[in-house]
This record gives sequence, C-alpha cells and structure tokens, in this order.
Amino acid sequence: MAPSITYRVYQPRDQLNVTTLFLLTHYAGPIIFFGSLVAFISKSKTFKLIGVFVALLSVLAVVFYQRVVRKCFVQYTNYCLKTDMKDICKSYHLSRLEDESEEYAALGPSGFWVALTDTRKVVGCIGLEYNPDSSQQGLSRAGLLKRFCVDPTVRTLGIGKALFITLLEHAKRHESEVDLIELETTEYQAVAGGIYRRRGFRLEKQDFTQTQGFWGWVTFTLRIDTYRLWIRTSND
Repeated sequence: MAPSITYRVYQPRDQLNVTTLFLLTHYAGPIIFFGSLVAFISKSKTFKLIGVFVALLSVLAVVFYQRVVRKCFVQYTNYCLKTDMKDICKSYHLSRLEDESEEYAALGPSGFWVALTDTRKVVGCIGLEYNPDSSQQGLSRAGLLKRFCVDPTVRTLGIGKALFITLLEHAKRHESEVDLIELETTEYQAVAGGIYRRRGFRLEKQDFTQTQGFWGWVTFTLRIDTYRLWIRTSND
C-alpha cells in the first residue's frame, strides 16, 4: 500500500532528513556504458583481440567519465551544503510564528516545503528563493526554484508534482512580488528538463562551465540549462 504523504513548510527539525535526501539524490552521477560484442561473436582471433581491446578502452572511458562528472556533482553538493542548506530557515526567509507552536511559516514570497510519509520520513523537498535584485533581461522579480528532490523509491506517487503545485500556488499568492519562476539544471538531467517543460517552463539560455579531471590537465565541459516560467501563464 502506498504511504500517506503530507506536505508542509520546512521546520528546523527536518534539517538532517532534508540533508540526507539531498545527498541521496545528488551524489549518484549519470552513468554511460559502451562495450563491444566483437570479442564474443567473431570467429577471428584478430577480431577477438580487437574486441577485447575496444571493451577495455570502453571501461576506461566509463571510469573516467564517472569520476569527472561525479566531481562536478560533488562540488555542487558541497557548495549547497555550505550556503543555503546550512540554514534553510534563514536562506528561504521562513518566519517563526509568535504562538505556542513556535513553528516556522512561509509568510513572504520565499519558502521551503517538505513531503513526509506517515512515519515522518522526508521523501521530497522544494525551495523558492525570492531574488528582488534579479535584473536578467530586465526582469526584476524572479523567484528561483531550488533544491527540488524526491526520494527515488517513491517517485511514482506524484510527490514531485504535488511539491511543485505547492510552490506555484504560494508564488501566485505573492504575484505582486514575483513575476516568474526560474531554475537551472544540467544536460545530464534530461528527465528533469522534460518534467519542467511539461509544467510550462521554457528553455531560455544555455551556459557552459568547465572543471578539471585527472591530474588537473583534462577539462570537462558541463552545460547549464536555464528555464523560466511566467506565473500568469502557468496552467497548474
């Protein structure tokens, strides 16, 4: 039976669970595999040797690829843990309520939400960071969608959709302050890009960044895709 999921604003007691979820969904880098069947189907010893050689090169390519791409994700994850995720309440401007509950609430345009099972396990999270100083292309009221994560074991339960709708409805309540929602993803997160496009996001620009691979002399280029969604044109 599918677990019962509830959605609410992040509380400081969720810190460890949210950090664990973030690490779970970001440390597993993308994997490719290329192999050769020549060594198995060819009757020629020469072609068998060529097949083995090609297969070994493929394995080395996979190891190199995984290490370099993983390094990108590790650097990104460490950066997140040292910046906004170090103090989520402060980074996403959550306000402490002046009542007996002492709970935190998203009273302004920013916010951070979590999805919990009936056992209080955090299985999803999403954040909206209000950026009044954004001036890209003359847009002065952008909200940045950040830290969108769903536990891989429950990704068929519609948790990501529910979290996104929660964020979008919040943004619409603050439409006088937030015109659009912006987010960034990479070329290796094609599934995520497809999800955003189905939600009405449009690919606005692509940037490229480089990181060093083995021994500092091999560079790896990573494409960063920027998507934007105008709140008034959203169908959700």
